[in-house]
Amino acid sequence: MGKLKRFLLFLLIVSVLIFGLGDVQVAVAEIGEDSAEENIQMSTVLNNNKELELIDLQKELQKEPQIVKEVEDKRTEFSKQYLMSDNTYQIEYSMIPVHYEDTNGKFREISNNIIDRCQVCS
Repeated sequence: MGKLKRFLLFLLIVSVLIFGLGDVQVAVAEIGEDSAEENIQMSTVLNNNKELELIDLQKELQKEPQIVKEVEDKRTEFSKQYLMSDNTYQIEYSMIPVHYEDTNGKFREISNNIIDRCQVCS
């Protein structure tokens, strides 16, 4: 085995040990005299693609779940419940009432809007 071929094989094996990617092992098995350089380029592309996929997955997992909607049937006088983007629920509690119960037994939003007295009088 020529020195160059052994060196290239060594580099590919080290890559496999460092990154642990199955796709690179295929490239190691296919090394021939003429295709060694092509296989190294292919393994580099495979490594880069796997790293990008891993980075995308990590970013997705690090994202904070977002509120999808309020679950109005779960309202209480002092709380709201939300369905989150990761299919979990988040409950917000308040020290003061945020809902009132109407005549049908359904909790409605309490409006905290300030109304100008002149508008109420006219």
